[in-house]
Amino acid sequence: DGALFQVPNVISNAAVDRTLLANESGSTVTVTVASAVDVTGTSDIILPVPTVGLVYEVSMGTSLTSGNIKVKTDAGTTFISGGITVSGSATSASLSFNCNGTTHVGVNMNGTTQGGLIGSWLMFKALSATLWNVTGILPGSGTAVTPCTTT
Repeated sequence: DGALFQVPNVISNAAVDRTLLANESGSTVTVTVASAVDVTGTSDIILPVPTVGLVYEVSMGTSLTSGNIKVKTDAGTTFISGGITVSGSATSASLSFNCNGTTHVGVNMNGTTQGGLIGSWLMFKALSATLWNVTGILPGSGTAVTPCTTT
């Protein structure tokens, strides 16, 4: 039926705030700018209200050189759980971090210690009406720190 060969919808994010829609599930959000140009210094990609089965991928098509890219939930009562590996510089170890599912509502990339260089990617899957699961690999520089955030 050709379903195995379908190309997912690609959403280009121009480093401004973007709320994803439920009917965009299965899409890949490709961030292809070198710096976050939002006046706050952080460009937010906001996940929709979770419905079991929704899935989104966020990938960096270029390296983040200033500002932050944050993928966050729709509300402070919707949480993120799961593991993310952040790779540091050649002299620093790659470290894995777990978003705890009880206080973490976002994943922040800063282009250095929290990843965000070209090739960074995150996959979000809705597990319940209040919980997203995340997996991903975030190349960065310096000593890796957690990208999981409570804001």
